[in-house]
Amino acid sequence: HYSLDEAAAFDRGVYLPLISYDQAKKQWVNLLTKSFRRIDPLTIEFDLREDITFHNGNKFDAADVKGTFEYLADPNVKIQFKSRYDWVKEVEILGPYKVRIHAKKAFSTDLGMLAYRMRVRDIETLNALADKAEYGKNPNGVGPYRVTSIDRNAGLTLEAVPNHWEG
Repeated sequence: HYSLDEAAAFDRGVYLPLISYDQAKKQWVNLLTKSFRRIDPLTIEFDLREDITFHNGNKFDAADVKGTFEYLADPNVKIQFKSRYDWVKEVEILGPYKVRIHAKKAFSTDLGMLAYRMRVRDIETLNALADKAEYGKNPNGVGPYRVTSIDRNAGLTLEAVPNHWEG
């Protein structure tokens, strides 16, 4: 078993969120997005980057954002801290690289939840699995590290992604 700190470090290295927060500059920054804007108190619109691929070569797009939220909100998916994801009412796809996230109610820390808690998954890989819990056994993200092996006894082995788009 891994500690929460180890699990969080793994998650941050393999998967990435749509946006992040630069604490030194005290501003929101784009990661998987080119830009974002608040449409109204319940709605945030994101223009997604078009040059991102998952470690397995699948292209990152709007379907991955929508699919990730649907997966995390699914009552049959058993994850800790489910309340981090249930504030989203709907993810609306406006184009291959454009989404709107609609909240159930005004939520003052929505950007923080997106930046610190919601990391995008490859929905094509996830949907191909008969058992969605198997996704964790073959993690596929867009982060600077990819999983090269998982062994219940020996643990995880990661490698840096050469020429990762984040630098």
